[in-house]
Amino acid sequence: MIKAVVIDDEHLSRKTIINLVEDLKYDVTLIGEANNVENGIKLIHELNPDLVFLDIEMPDGTGFDLLKKIQNINFHIIFTTAFDNYAIEAFQFSAVNYLLKPIARESFYKAINQTKERLLITESVKKMQATTLIDNYENKKNNLQKVVLPDKDGYLIKPINEIIRLEGQGNYTKIIFTDSTHFLSSYSISHFSDFLEKRGFFRIFKSHLINLDYVVRYSNQDGGKVIMNDGAELRISPTKKEQFKNIFS
Repeated sequence: MIKAVVIDDEHLSRKTIINLVEDLKYDVTLIGEANNVENGIKLIHELNPDLVFLDIEMPDGTGFDLLKKIQNINFHIIFTTAFDNYAIEAFQFSAVNYLLKPIARESFYKAINQTKERLLITESVKKMQATTLIDNYENKKNNLQKVVLPDKDGYLIKPINEIIRLEGQGNYTKIIFTDSTHFLSSYSISHFSDFLEKRGFFRIFKSHLINLDYVVRYSNQDGGKVIMNDGAELRISPTKKEQFKNIFS
């Protein structure tokens, strides 16, 4: 059973989460609620929850302020927020679950299921993930610098500019780095393309997402292929060929 608390200044949002948790019956139990940062910190210290539903904007600060004041982050986080481009981008890069208000039932269940899959992640990894999230959000006026890459054992955190390319392998993604190492993430390539394509990456084929900074050459041979600086020669989809050429022209 997952022990959860909700920290949100909006009564209606807290009530929505309470009702959705009750619908889950034996998966999650709500053990407390708070309406601001100060009370939220007290609640976490007193109850030691497994999961925190955390609002971003509250009268006495933000959810990020709360996290900075928690020394031992030994809980999972699902952020609840109105639409915020910067926050959503930070969540995606940091592999943190979030729910947009008004909260949809289907999105809520999906976030809970993803949390259940990650219950065994260690406290140090949770802390590192939260720290990366805060860094990414606070650097929102610059480029987000790091991405959290989940696998079955936890997470790998890497600077975005060290990723050469990503290769889809079913529901998994092989990620190739500039130091010639690679990593198999438990997320699909579509998950990464949703936000990396806004950061200088281009999906040249359904199974290939490349960092444009590491393109060495384009060739018309074999219907069109892209050569990367790690030596990979990758097929490009006919529907993406003109768009790709236009980027470099």
